[in-house]
Amino acid sequence: MRKIHWLLALAAVLLIASRPWLTIRRVIPDDPGWADVIHIVVGLGLGPLALFYLAWSCAQGRWRRYFPWLRADVGPLLRDFAGLVRGRIPAADGSGLFPVIKGLTMLALLAAAVTGWGWWWTEGTREVIAWRDAHALAARVFVIALALHIVAVAAHVLELLREG
Repeated sequence: MRKIHWLLALAAVLLIASRPWLTIRRVIPDDPGWADVIHIVVGLGLGPLALFYLAWSCAQGRWRRYFPWLRADVGPLLRDFAGLVRGRIPAADGSGLFPVIKGLTMLALLAAAVTGWGWWWTEGTREVIAWRDAHALAARVFVIALALHIVAVAAHVLELLREG
């Protein structure tokens, strides 16, 4: 699964990095630029991979780790927030802040992928604008979640180095 994780990360970076050069609006241009092609091809391939990764991550009850709030188990999350206020880095295991951030990042990635597919599927119709707007929102949420995930990983690595 590590390889899938890194493949998703690379794809996400390509999609985010290509954003400033996109010319796609309501329809795919007749002569799409390199950024449009990369964004469409990588984005369409990312959806099934993101779904597979989320399903695997949640299998065998692991969903409780990433989405403890679905069963009203917010104690570890609140303890991690209280620890942050005191300057303590949350643990990477359990069902606290860092696993919840990872879970939300997976959901945001899947939402961006699904809305991107919807945008692509409805090209040339009236619905395309709603899908485009939903995709833009989902992508922004994903970028924020990804940034939080990167900060969490960096904090965890720093903690490991401090202990070692």
